[in-house]
Amino acid sequence: MARKRRHTRKRRQKWIWGSIGVATVLSVGVLTWPYLLTKTSDSGSCEADNAVVDVDHE
Repeated sequence: MARKRRHTRKRRQKWIWGSIGVATVLSVGVLTWPYLLTKTSDSGSCEADNAVVDVDHE
């Protein structure tokens, strides 16, 4: 009987810690997503701003 209780408790603890890990990973992803989007869009616009444009003025 005690062995079954220990097994159940271990399984519950694994589930709880697994849930905490998943919640942490998702939270970090949600928090960093806007930052990553602005970094990629900024780097793209920065290259376009620095491009040499040849314009003929007659």
